[in-house]
Amino acid sequence: MSRSLRLLEKLIREEAPKFITDRLMQKFEDEIVPFEDDNDPAKPSLCKDEFRTFLEETISENLNVTITTGGSEVKIGIGDANKLGLSAELNENTTDCIKIIGTILSGIVGSYVLVTIDMTEGDPEGRFGRAFLVAEKQYRLEAPSKGWDPNKPIWKFSNFPGVPDFFEIDLNPFIESVTKKFGEALTAR
Repeated sequence: MSRSLRLLEKLIREEAPKFITDRLMQKFEDEIVPFEDDNDPAKPSLCKDEFRTFLEETISENLNVTITTGGSEVKIGIGDANKLGLSAELNENTTDCIKIIGTILSGIVGSYVLVTIDMTEGDPEGRFGRAFLVAEKQYRLEAPSKGWDPNKPIWKFSNFPGVPDFFEIDLNPFIESVTKKFGEALTAR
């Protein structure tokens, strides 16, 4: 492989993870965070840093660049679909944060009400010890006997359709940026 082709490959490997992660994190901010309940101890924005790290690492690990004098091919993958929960099996090492985001990306069926620790007289509840979800119908039945607000709004992610196109981003700005940097590096020689 010529020196200039190695330079192009290096630029792609260096630029792709950050570019793609930045675009996906913007989609996360625009298409997921607005649906959060402020008092939800498992709201996705609390997992933002871990999700960013997951994206950067898995994009870097799954970036395949093949550049030859006859043509180029760049394949970018999000990595382990099992870890994110987007396949039939869930990786046993998946953290709660990644499980939450994977579930939201896939979509949530049903209406739920968030029951918080202040409603349960301080007893630890749920996976995070501060809240749990109850199916809306069950909540409405139990609320009066437990002293809960029977009209409490449903959890904002109830019946969330997911974000099936979450990993689809426009790569044209990336291609333009790499092309520009490649051209600048060639003329600087």
